[in-house]
Amino acid sequence: MIQSGATPKDGISGFPIYSNESKYQEKGRRMIKGVNPAAVTIIDGLQPFEPRHVSDPLYILNEMWNRDKHRLLNFTNIALYAYKATYTYPRKYRESPIRNLIGMNDCAELCRFRHPSDLTPEVRISHHYAHSGLVFKDAGPATGKEVVELLPQLVNVVESIANDLIATAV
Repeated sequence: MIQSGATPKDGISGFPIYSNESKYQEKGRRMIKGVNPAAVTIIDGLQPFEPRHVSDPLYILNEMWNRDKHRLLNFTNIALYAYKATYTYPRKYRESPIRNLIGMNDCAELCRFRHPSDLTPEVRISHHYAHSGLVFKDAGPATGKEVVELLPQLVNVVESIANDLIATAV
């Protein structure tokens, strides 16, 4: 990708990611000095400038990477989204759904469920259902996002960018 034949200097070259346009012009552009103009155009267009930066996958990836480099772990947490128990009475059903529960912290109880007070020996619980997910906790802009959904999305973004940049070298 280096067009001018220059050798990148340690600590100066890299793939800049900035949410502030003026900082990108001041610092980020130096990191891609001498790079093929087609690649510069791609990198310029990918910058997650404010105000859309918080939801931009490249910004999220960069923030997670920087947190991790500086010894701040990107913790995850179990989030319970729904819980349902179905009780079978003679000839009738009773459902007790709980929805939109919040994430749990530090081995906290997921939920407390009170069975109906009129349970008798004829009543049986026919099934339980719980929907939960693994979400990022205290991970900067990734906080609250589903791990299983976010990580493949970030991998796809990086793969797409790499393919676009490789195409400029041909």
